[in-house]
Amino acid sequence: MSPDSAEVSIVDLDPDSLAMMSLNGRVCFNCPLLENPGAPASGPSWCRVSSEDLLRLVRDERSGVKMALHEKRIVGYAVFGRPALFRNLDLLPVQVDSDALLIGALYATPMAEAAGVDADLLVEIMGFARDSGYEVVQAACRPDDTEGPEGPSRLFSAAGFEVSDAVNGRCLARTTVEEWNEAEEEPE
Repeated sequence: MSPDSAEVSIVDLDPDSLAMMSLNGRVCFNCPLLENPGAPASGPSWCRVSSEDLLRLVRDERSGVKMALHEKRIVGYAVFGRPALFRNLDLLPVQVDSDALLIGALYATPMAEAAGVDADLLVEIMGFARDSGYEVVQAACRPDDTEGPEGPSRLFSAAGFEVSDAVNGRCLARTTVEEWNEAEEEPE
């Protein structure tokens, strides 16, 4: 069954849920900016994010992880926070602002993406950024024709972000909370 955006709930990942999802200390969220490439993966090969790395984000009041749930299944997720919490910033093609909110991963399954779940996650993150006092939001993204946990650059472009050129399969998108709010207020 294909999820409709109205049938999807977006919830925060909390420490208790994270503990339940942990598989031998690893979590099967794919976020290259958090991966520990030298760590052996337990379970599927893409489970390289430690639960401790995600726990730092979940416990940090200016960071977080959101999950999109449809019929009790995760159909999308977003990992975001202060850049200092992401170990692999050197993967990004340009410098990240140290005081920005960084979206390290924003992923929706293909069916959920078609229903706009990725855009719903972005709206939630921008609300979080506003409520947490961020002025700048940056996002790791990927060229549209590639696979990965980073959001597709077309999503960020359509939302008014400026997107850098791709380097090694990654882009960096940037906007301000003020620009976002102005765009949201414009009549259609």
